[in-house]
Amino acid sequence: ANGPSLNDSDPNLIRQTVSIGCNGIFKRFPEWGFETNFLVFEDIEQFEIRAKELGKTRYSQKLAGIYNAYCVKDHKEWIFFHAPRSQNHSYYFHDESIYPEFSKDFAGIVHLGSTVSFIMLQLAYHMGCDPVIIIGLDHDYGELQKLYPPGKVAITEENISIVRECHFQENYYKIGDVVGVPWVEKQEQAFQSALNAFAKDGRTLLNASKKSNLGIIPRVSEERAFAMINSR
Repeated sequence: ANGPSLNDSDPNLIRQTVSIGCNGIFKRFPEWGFETNFLVFEDIEQFEIRAKELGKTRYSQKLAGIYNAYCVKDHKEWIFFHAPRSQNHSYYFHDESIYPEFSKDFAGIVHLGSTVSFIMLQLAYHMGCDPVIIIGLDHDYGELQKLYPPGKVAITEENISIVRECHFQENYYKIGDVVGVPWVEKQEQAFQSALNAFAKDGRTLLNASKKSNLGIIPRVSEERAFAMINSR
């Protein structure tokens, strides 16, 4: 994930694993000297912001919601997944009455959970990854969450400083972009659903973010998490 604590993680540890990144994580690739194996997008406004820059990525397998396909001229580099949304797009998932659902078959359907991290977890599950380690998931949106209701907000000179506090890089967004204000309650329901799915299958899901307000997924030190991976 792309919270500020990503800056405190050792990129050499990420390099050793099958890695899944999302959204503006590619801004860090030149500094790291490598790309995540997979790069995932879902949010429409987020994708519109990033689409023109994605030609800079060379090695990541790029995936996006099928409704984002109009932003891409060359579809050959992409895998587009099926993620049903509500008809009026008032929710980040297709049916509030059965939310949250966790897909164990990413190739068939992907369920939304008010955060792209939930989609990445479904991809990791589908690929059979075990253990799955989350880093950079601060789950801390500071004043942004306090000042705005869940949904979308345009970035202005007045609010860009609080937006910058939510990501690993100050220029992650710029004035004029549209940013999503998280629906934290829905996110936490989704993360619980993911944890339940992994646990039911006897798999391990851990949160190794250096700083994180997400208490649902068991915490582990980054060093211990990657020691677990290397011992497999």
